[in-house]
Amino acid sequence: MRYQKLSPRQNLAMTWWNRPGFGDYDGIICDGSIRSGKTVAMTVGFIMWAMCRFQGQNFALCGKTIESLRRNVTTNLPTWLAGVFSFREYRTENKIVVSAAGRPITSICSAGGMRAAPPSSRASPWPGSCWMRSP
Repeated sequence: MRYQKLSPRQNLAMTWWNRPGFGDYDGIICDGSIRSGKTVAMTVGFIMWAMCRFQGQNFALCGKTIESLRRNVTTNLPTWLAGVFSFREYRTENKIVVSAAGRPITSICSAGGMRAAPPSSRASPWPGSCWMRSP
């Protein structure tokens, strides 16, 4: 896979939690075309948010299946965050342990929601990106 420089929207999706003006947001939802960098930006942003804002906590990465989550996300984490965080995967427990120098270890559990999805469920109902505000 060949990586390119992040677009402004990818950079925002990755770092929104650490930017002024987004303090009252709980999260974001990104939607866009295939191979537009959503997975990289959202996953890297999630790992950075979890490691920077919390200490020694447990989180979850969820996908349609464990297999697709491993194929598309968890096997790429060490490449995406090389030199920033260390990863150790425990496949039988569906767990990834993330660590960084001087930071407590954070556990991320992998979860699959379904074995297969009907074709109609693959299309997202949200055009563009959506920001979620806390109530």
